[in-house]
Amino acid sequence: MLTATLAAGPELREQVRAAADAALGFIAADPRRQALLLASHSAEPLQRARLSTQRDIAAAMAAVTRELRPPDPTVSPLDLDMAAYTVVSGTLELVAAWIRGEFPTSRTHLTELIAAGLLAGTAITPG
Repeated sequence: MLTATLAAGPELREQVRAAADAALGFIAADPRRQALLLASHSAEPLQRARLSTQRDIAAAMAAVTRELRPPDPTVSPLDLDMAAYTVVSGTLELVAAWIRGEFPTSRTHLTELIAAGLLAGTAITPG
């Protein structure tokens, strides 16, 4: 994913899109990865690992958002952390549903939707 992100150039939208596409490609390339993602909702040790991974990804997303956005005293760090977690956990649920065939769409379309959601998630503030 890092290689794809760096190769995308300096524009944030293209970097996010490249990262989303690389992540989907990684999962789609091996049916065992798909099965692991789907099983992570059922077995308790896998659930713990999935939740830990979601928290780590969300923390990274929140940290990047803090670096990219100008400081805003009206946005609490907790709100930003919760918004990032919402976007990340929702994205993983969406990918799992796509793997199960619940959303008959192309990988390209899903990539664009995920990239847009991740970018929008950086702007979520309560109000």
